Amino acid sequence: MTTDTHEAVVGTALETWFFSEEGLTDPYAYARVARAHARVAPVPAFGLHLVTGFTEALEALTDPTFRVALPADHDRDIPGWRGSPALAALNASVLMVNPPEHTRLRKAAVRFFTPRRTALLENMVERIVTGAVDRLARELAEHGVADFQRTVGFAVPAEVIGALLGVGPGDLLDVCHDVETVTKLTEPFKNPELIAAGDSAYAALTGCFEEIVRARRDRPRDDIPSALLTCDLSSREVVDSLVFLFCAGYETTSGLLGNGMLALLDHPGQYRRLAADPALATDAVEEMLRYDSPVQFTVRYPTTAVRLGDTDLAEGATVLVAVGAANRDPAQFPAPERFDIGRGAAAVRNLSFGGGPHNCVGAHLARLEARILFQTLPARLPGLRATGRLTRRAAIDLRNLLTLEVTDTAPAGEPV
Repeated sequence: MTTDTHEAVVGTALETWFFSEEGLTDPYAYARVARAHARVAPVPAFGLHLVTGFTEALEALTDPTFRVALPADHDRDIPGWRGSPALAALNASVLMVNPPEHTRLRKAAVRFFTPRRTALLENMVERIVTGAVDRLARELAEHGVADFQRTVGFAVPAEVIGALLGVGPGDLLDVCHDVETVTKLTEPFKNPELIAAGDSAYAALTGCFEEIVRARRDRPRDDIPSALLTCDLSSREVVDSLVFLFCAGYETTSGLLGNGMLALLDHPGQYRRLAADPALATDAVEEMLRYDSPVQFTVRYPTTAVRLGDTDLAEGATVLVAVGAANRDPAQFPAPERFDIGRGAAAVRNLSFGGGPHNCVGAHLARLEARILFQTLPARLPGLRATGRLTRRAAIDLRNLLTLEVTDTAPAGEPV
């Protein structure tokens, strides 16, 4: 097969992956096609190199030779972004900048999400999880079916991050809706309507967090907004840090909970196994992250000509790292298409929270929420089953469910 043919096959696979219902449902099928041709595949039709191999993805995420986008990259890829308040804020956030700015912004946030500090939140998270599972059980008892994602998958991370960032229960629904709109701007393809909606939602979010910051200036508390005011941040950076901490803490965790729940229910033997042995929850969460990552892509650019795997990259080349695909690389994970909560340490080195300097700040908190939920829910509702009715977020990058209907085939507390 010629190079041109290889590139055409990968380009077709990527187009289907990005723009079809089949690609939305099962992106991993098209990742397998691409990886079969090259682990780092040039895709001239999209102006990028697609990375689906685990080792190569890990190198792109951790090697300082690779950087995230510069303003000049955004000028090329997103014409007019400077006129969008939401895109300008996103591109100046800790998610999208390089050192030394990244180091300064990350230092302000990371201290709140260390393993030690996160462990101190366990009682709060347990209370929130228990409340959500209680609501799910009541809905099942009253109606026979319930929407897991609405009642649990979205509710748990919203309540947790809301409590940490000072968002009151009465404001949570509106804030979550605005966050969902703003995070659509992380998608690789943006139209004017999407950008306008993102700008409107971003304005509402900044208004909310500006009120919180004003209140903390007058009456500081022992919380994240008050602490950020003591950091080396401008007033605008404090507000934007709160906006993007909420975005990250809500969207990726809800994706983990929804995708993980669906994987369990699609594999009833694994669900029964977890119900019988809740101590498996820690390993189960790592396998959920590996099997169906809530974040599917990230982009890197080499700062010099470099060889990645078997492929030579020019300085400044666009490198699309397919995190979800790399987590199913058979060279790294035996039988990668099999969902196995007993995979243990073999699943731990997944890339779902990134790697290197841009490793997700809230990874420990997301894992805590998921561990407590999956220790609690299968043991409480061992007869839970999916009805087959679900809807997915129409997104390439952030993989998440919008709804997941479930039913209970056995009384709570009885073995199945």
